Amino acid sequence: MGLMGSRGLNLGEGLWIRPCNSIHMWFMRFPIDVIFVTKKEKNWMVSSVRRALPAWKLLPVLDMNAQVTIELPVGSIDQSAVQVGDELCIS
Repeated sequence: MGLMGSRGLNLGEGLWIRPCNSIHMWFMRFPIDVIFVTKKEKNWMVSSVRRALPAWKLLPVLDMNAQVTIELPVGSIDQSAVQVGDELCIS
C-alpha cells in the first residue's frame, strides 16, 4: 500500500518499503521524492532517485537493481543532497 490513503508526510519522515523495486502514484494524494536502494555486500547504496513524483499519475517507477524503496516528502532529496552511489546508514 505504501502511502496510498495517507494525507502526507512531515519533513524528516519517510516510509521504508522492503522488498520493493517499483512504485506507482495512482491513488496518491500528494507528490513524493523516492530513493531506490540496493544492498552491496554489507552496505545500503542509493541506486536511483526520483524527485517530486506527481500524485494521481499512472506512471510506473522502476529500478531493477533496487531491493528497498524509501518514500519521502518532496524536497527531501535536494535538501539532503542524496545522490546515486551514496552509502546509507540506517538507524
